[in-house]
Amino acid sequence: MRNNIDNYVNNLVSDIKNKNFDGSEEEVILKQILYFDDYVKNNIDYGFDAVTYNINHPYDKNPYGKAFTEEGFFEEDKVSGKRLATCGSISAIAKRVFEKLGINIDYVYGHVGNVGHRWNVIYIGDKAYMIDFTLSLVESKYEDEEYIAHCKEIFGINDIKSDVDFLFFDKLIKNETIGGFKVGVNGHEDNVDEMGNLIGITDNPYEVFPNLNTIPVEILQNYKQNTILDKYSI
Repeated sequence: MRNNIDNYVNNLVSDIKNKNFDGSEEEVILKQILYFDDYVKNNIDYGFDAVTYNINHPYDKNPYGKAFTEEGFFEEDKVSGKRLATCGSISAIAKRVFEKLGINIDYVYGHVGNVGHRWNVIYIGDKAYMIDFTLSLVESKYEDEEYIAHCKEIFGINDIKSDVDFLFFDKLIKNETIGGFKVGVNGHEDNVDEMGNLIGITDNPYEVFPNLNTIPVEILQNYKQNTILDKYSI
């Protein structure tokens, strides 16, 4: 199975490379990020059923369990017939793809309230950018106003109608709902204490990523005529 995933990842990396994106190093990386984001939106269904089943039946075998694995990102689920993935599997595949593209990327995990979440930080030059392919997928593919409003509150998203805001963000709102976050290590496994709380977490992203910044709007505006970005409202 691992060989299959390696082949899937390599094929996706080849597709991205074959686009031969032009521009500065920063511009090329941004275009590759947006291409991957577009790929997720066009090919993946978020595993709501998998998450809901886990919540309602925590001790049962999950029939949608593949959504939590890297295989689910590429292979159709037998029950739903769709390619299902959750934040963890999406972020894990993103890390593998961008590492093969020679881009420095972290897999980040944390808790928002009692719910775990996973996302990425990608480094471009001397800056670090929080990127969440999962929120961007959900915002674009599902009309769940309650979910979107909740994401806006937690992640400090400015415009719930902008895909870019869900893809790039620079902070977590400091309040009692934030469990904190840290860079994933040891195969992305969470380090938890006896109470199930993440160890070594913080609610201040700058403690983990001192050079964290959002993607400047003026940079993205340069690509508005690019076909990759023509559906992104800046």
